[in-house]
Amino acid sequence: MLYYIHQTIIKKIYGLLNDLEEAALIRNQQFSKNIDFLPTNRINDIANSNLVIICAGLFANQEEKTKYTLTDLSGRHIQAYKNFPIINNLCEQINLHTPNTSVIIITNQVDIMSEIARKKLHSAKVYGLGCYLDTIRFKKIFSTLTHLKQSEFDAVLLGFHNQNLFIQDASFQISSHLTNIETYKKLALQKTINRGKEISDMQKDIHHPNINSGSSKLPAAALFNIIAAFTQTNTKKIIIPLNRRLDKENISTAAQALCQISYNSITHKYTELSANNLSELKKGIEIIHKNIKFIQQLHTQSNNRGKE
Repeated sequence: MLYYIHQTIIKKIYGLLNDLEEAALIRNQQFSKNIDFLPTNRINDIANSNLVIICAGLFANQEEKTKYTLTDLSGRHIQAYKNFPIINNLCEQINLHTPNTSVIIITNQVDIMSEIARKKLHSAKVYGLGCYLDTIRFKKIFSTLTHLKQSEFDAVLLGFHNQNLFIQDASFQISSHLTNIETYKKLALQKTINRGKEISDMQKDIHHPNINSGSSKLPAAALFNIIAAFTQTNTKKIIIPLNRRLDKENISTAAQALCQISYNSITHKYTELSANNLSELKKGIEIIHKNIKFIQQLHTQSNNRGKE
């Protein structure tokens, strides 16, 4: 597992990785034996990798946040604007050193970053982590609201890792009788949409309140499951939503849909969409494409100003 870092913090990273390796031993002994951690600032160390995970990102300063508040109250436009150059640069390096790899994007805004990466990379094997997290959050929230055990119902969230996510109708199952079920589903979905920001806001540094680090523990746990399924021969396959091309569904775009992850493989699973789901998906697609165009225009304008 590769960590691209600046030389000045390599000692701190070694300490974190030693701690992480010991934690992995508790979580899964076989996994910990088969994974080696390599802190490095040499990008060519990714050569011939089967899987590359991009978590790199930048914080916006208060002036930048204020500038984009009028166009995006969620704060995600400024995230995408700040991280656009990082994704472009890293994808150029991936094309150079390991063009056939599978790439998982964690960097926010993940659906936009996934699409940017997909356009930049020679390989089409690009996936964005998002609705896997939302699905986990929804289940916890729905369970809390209804007092049902998580074993008594099931659901998968699809679409986009923002306000344009929805419950896959075909996935929702419940074994217990529940009155006002649609009300609970709607409320849990709205709480899920807000949950990431709530967790992020609660974790703000008291010494640096303008720095918002976002949720990290749930994405880390999700990545553990993904890495384990992809790298371990004795680990069960997992089926989760990721941002991917909707080729199985004959839709010429990308969104969060089902993928199967097994040893050295990520495959697309046909994702059944009801008429209502398709309607929600189309709304999200229209908005995400508009946002991508907006971010690209901002960078074009910025580059042009830099040349003057």
